[in-house]
Amino acid sequence: MKKSLIIFFVYIASGLFAGNTDSLLKKAVGHKLDSSFVFLLTELAGDYDELGEYDKAISYCITAIRISDSLHFPRGKQGALNALGNCYIDQGDVKKALESHLAALKIREAMGSKLGVAYSYLNLGNIHFRLGDDDKALGEYKRSLDLMYEMGDTLRVAICLTNMGSIYSNKGDINKAQEHYLKGLAIRKRYGDVDGIAEIYSNLSDFHGCAQI
Repeated sequence: MKKSLIIFFVYIASGLFAGNTDSLLKKAVGHKLDSSFVFLLTELAGDYDELGEYDKAISYCITAIRISDSLHFPRGKQGALNALGNCYIDQGDVKKALESHLAALKIREAMGSKLGVAYSYLNLGNIHFRLGDDDKALGEYKRSLDLMYEMGDTLRVAICLTNMGSIYSNKGDINKAQEHYLKGLAIRKRYGDVDGIAEIYSNLSDFHGCAQI
């Protein structure tokens, strides 16, 4: 039985999306075309993506990318490209999502942003999984996992471990699947992540002899 992943596409631009589209739109009116405007547009894109208005979200991302280019502002561009990739994923255009996330990764590598690179690997792993390439997905998750361990980002360590467990299960390597699931489970129990715990137990329930876990 093919396992599902905990799909978690990471946004990192100026912070968490505000979730208040009307307020953001008011701020955008007459705003100077500077770096803060790039972040504002990227936040608007995230809000419209959440609302399912993908064309509008994509338009804001593209505008943010163009302004970033005019300002020679790579930090803004990588965030907008990352958001654009997530919009394309939600719209169902996986190939365009892959192009956008690869472009974001290239900038993050040039910036020396370990956090950004780790998040890009995680997003790319999710994309390759959706494209049906388990081996590439596994490689991206492993790269992300190594960096997450270095930075102590335990939440996303658990996500990587769980998704790797699902891929090993799909490949028929039950021992490695269980090993990764159980490591992820231990982290999620520590944080009281009820949904994550339930997801892992659901996956483990398909294996013989898991009742004692």
